[in-house]
Amino acid sequence: MPAATLLCTKTFIYGNQSVIHGRQEYNSAFGRNVKLSETSALLGLKLKVKKSIQLGRRRPVFTTRAGGGGGGGGGVDSIIERDDKLRKLTQAILWTAEGVYVLWLFLLPYAPGDPVWAISSETVNDLVGLSLNFFFILPLLNAGGIHLIEAPVLHPMSEGLFNFVIGWTFMFAPLLFSDHKRDRFKGSLDLLWGFQMFLTNTFLIPYMAFRLNKSDSEYPPRATSQLGSIMTRGASVVGLVGGAACLLSTFWAFYGRGDGDFWSISDRWEFLLSYLSSERLAYAFIWDICLYIIFQPWLIGDNLQNIQEDKVGMVRYLRYVPVVGLVAYCLCNKTPLLNSPEIKGSKSPAAGETHFRCKGNTIYMSMAHLLLYPMVLDELKNDDIQLRLNSIRRLSSIACQLGEDRTRRELIPFLCRNTDDEDEVLLAMSEELGGFIPYVGGVEHAHVLLPLLGTLCTVEEICVRDKAVESLCRIGSQMRESDLIDRFVSLVKRLAAGEWFTARVSACGLFHIAYPSSPEMLKAELRSIYSQLSQDDMPMVRRSAAANLGKFAATIEPAYLKTDIMTMFEDLTQDDQDSVRLLAVEGCAALGKLQDPQDCVAHILPVIVNFSQDKSWRVRYMVANQLYELCEAVGPETIRMDLVPAYVRLLRDNEAEVRIAAAGKATIFSQILSPEFSLQHILPCVKELSSDSSQHVRSALASVIMGMAPVLGKDATIEHLLPIFLSLLKDEFPDVRLNIISKLDQVNQVIGIDLLSQSLLPAIVELAKDRHWRVRLAIIEYIPLLASQLGVGFFDDKLGTLCMQWLQDEVDMVQVYSIRDAAANNLKHLAEEFGPEWAIQHIIPQVLDVINNSHYLYRMTILGAISLLAPVMGSEITCSKLLPVVITAAKDRVPNVKFNVAKVLQSLIPVVDQSVAEKTIHSSLVELAEDPDVDVRFYASQALQSIDDVMMSS
Repeated sequence: MPAATLLCTKTFIYGNQSVIHGRQEYNSAFGRNVKLSETSALLGLKLKVKKSIQLGRRRPVFTTRAGGGGGGGGGVDSIIERDDKLRKLTQAILWTAEGVYVLWLFLLPYAPGDPVWAISSETVNDLVGLSLNFFFILPLLNAGGIHLIEAPVLHPMSEGLFNFVIGWTFMFAPLLFSDHKRDRFKGSLDLLWGFQMFLTNTFLIPYMAFRLNKSDSEYPPRATSQLGSIMTRGASVVGLVGGAACLLSTFWAFYGRGDGDFWSISDRWEFLLSYLSSERLAYAFIWDICLYIIFQPWLIGDNLQNIQEDKVGMVRYLRYVPVVGLVAYCLCNKTPLLNSPEIKGSKSPAAGETHFRCKGNTIYMSMAHLLLYPMVLDELKNDDIQLRLNSIRRLSSIACQLGEDRTRRELIPFLCRNTDDEDEVLLAMSEELGGFIPYVGGVEHAHVLLPLLGTLCTVEEICVRDKAVESLCRIGSQMRESDLIDRFVSLVKRLAAGEWFTARVSACGLFHIAYPSSPEMLKAELRSIYSQLSQDDMPMVRRSAAANLGKFAATIEPAYLKTDIMTMFEDLTQDDQDSVRLLAVEGCAALGKLQDPQDCVAHILPVIVNFSQDKSWRVRYMVANQLYELCEAVGPETIRMDLVPAYVRLLRDNEAEVRIAAAGKATIFSQILSPEFSLQHILPCVKELSSDSSQHVRSALASVIMGMAPVLGKDATIEHLLPIFLSLLKDEFPDVRLNIISKLDQVNQVIGIDLLSQSLLPAIVELAKDRHWRVRLAIIEYIPLLASQLGVGFFDDKLGTLCMQWLQDEVDMVQVYSIRDAAANNLKHLAEEFGPEWAIQHIIPQVLDVINNSHYLYRMTILGAISLLAPVMGSEITCSKLLPVVITAAKDRVPNVKFNVAKVLQSLIPVVDQSVAEKTIHSSLVELAEDPDVDVRFYASQALQSIDDVMMSS
């Protein structure tokens, strides 16, 4: 492929309307047709839509094929891959062109004229003369009688060619400074354009290669320089001046200096041909003109968003006309974004920020945010999904920057054209749009968000649909009643009538928003539509109808609740799909609360009882989870007669998952029933579950069984529950034991500390040495509560020794840091509970004995315990008992111990007197600061800094 053809192709592919991002979304739910973008038409690509099953999901898929030949489709991913390869190939061609340009035109002697290293004085004189006649300023001044400097007399053809190229180069300034990919070039655009004015494509070709780099989200957007600001704001002036210079150059070349001896037009043409074949400068200008013919449409096509909306079509076609396209771009360029009338800025309190008002709210933005809009639009089309996600998450900032009007006219339509993206991006978009009402002009313009969210409601990914429905509900709840009826209800009806099931699934979640404000005839239609959805051919739609029936029923008038809603409910409960029936179970409690107890018993209760015996274990599982909620809607007699037998069946179900769910509700059911009824019906099942074959059932029971003790009372707990507690405490599965231990305080409140110590304390002592460290950790964390309930005397006798053993935790030769750390914290809590006097007798001596242990890990644990105990013990005890031990440990041979000494000494500085810190602690830290180990020196220097800070503050 020739270089020129390839570069022009890149103009289309990297333009704003690319093959991938330029197409419109196909959406059968809204009846829109697929349209080819203009870019696709220019490239001769045909776009077709085919519905295929991908990973079990049916989705409209876009495929492309060359217009003139066969070949397979390829799909979006293959287009992106080919696009990336083409980008890299184009960069390689550009860098090759740069090398050829420099070698051929500057260094090698084979082109017409002299190379740079052998340039003649005649060529230098011509170049100086051409520069003095820049834009014909001197010749025109001389012709007007002003002779400050005499203009050099050169051939008008050479003057015209020189000024034509310079005038064309001059008009590139607004285009470069407003290029939305300019930040990918890390150098100075001022210097680049300045050098381009003298050496043209020597610098423009590298820029064209750099701007094809992938966008760097971590590189902050640069503020426009003063020169760039002048050029972009004065783009129309630049276009007029440059265009006039090019026009005058053409005229001058053929008709200029008519009073001189420069012959006819034919003679001038012959001079031009001779000039091009003998002068390297003229030869280079022809190269520049050819490259400008390629670069002009490429750059303009990439920046059509900078053109006034009503002029985009004209500029899109004129960009292919040399010079004229660039003049059109400059004349039709928008007012720069910083001066947009939608944004009123003033100085903010913080330096480098600008102060904006957006719908009554004051927002402070850094200047970098003002330049985000082009970059965000570019990132939305980037191959990197993380860049696209970053752009979506900045939508609110961009919308506030654009203003309400431009957000409605530009940003929202742009997002509508870019809904064919990864699920993560669409999920973020759905979430952002939920709070977008202030950015589009308030509730009176909220309806502009509906089409975009309606499109997101039709995608395959359920997370995206659910978030889009949630955002629609949030927006609909704020909309004006007239807009709700005219726009929101229409959206719900279109989704409900969608050809593809995803639209109908989403529609079910919107009825409870649309229904309350609708007139009577529209309400009847909405009820009829929902009834049709509850009988839809697709199970996914019926599931959604069942899941949302409770919310919809809450908005229905009582007269229709007993007829229409209950009819839908009965249809759903008799569905042949268990996934539909189990969701109908969730609606039972909601519907039951909306009806009188008599109606609930007549219509809802039979369904629940039948569901408790359903052939599908998933349905029975859902009943076990929801049954207690229905108890609030029926009377106590109904509970005893109908719901308790159903619950007992679930406790004895064949499936372990059902028994797990039922066991987790044992305490809640016992609270609803009387103690006698619980003892008679619930407790026998609980005893059976305590020895269930499934460890998960026993774990679920252990997590709630302690809550039954306050319900049954002291005597029943001692007689019936205590044996179950003890058996579960000895269970082989650690999670069962953990769940019992974590709720012991509930039993203590019922049976008292004496009985607890006699029956449960031996089991606790045994668990304190459990081989599973998480069980030991749970016991340690329970000790402070147990200590407060047992009292000092009982604790010293039974558990004191145990607490000290945990400081040297080692079970089956496995040492666990979490146990030792928790044991140190446990000592602190005990000292707080029983007081410093008790701690100095029972804790401090035993702690200080361990500091001489041969194992360095235990010595480090003691240092941690000292750090925790010191604030509780006070300054006097710390200085007399604890500090000397720490100072001695500073001479330990293990570096880990020594840098922990430095950390402990730093923690003791606020506890001890300042004189002790300045003398004893400071001297020890100075020695540690000279230790060979780098970590010891680091922590010692930190501690010394703390001492210095204390001294300066005092």
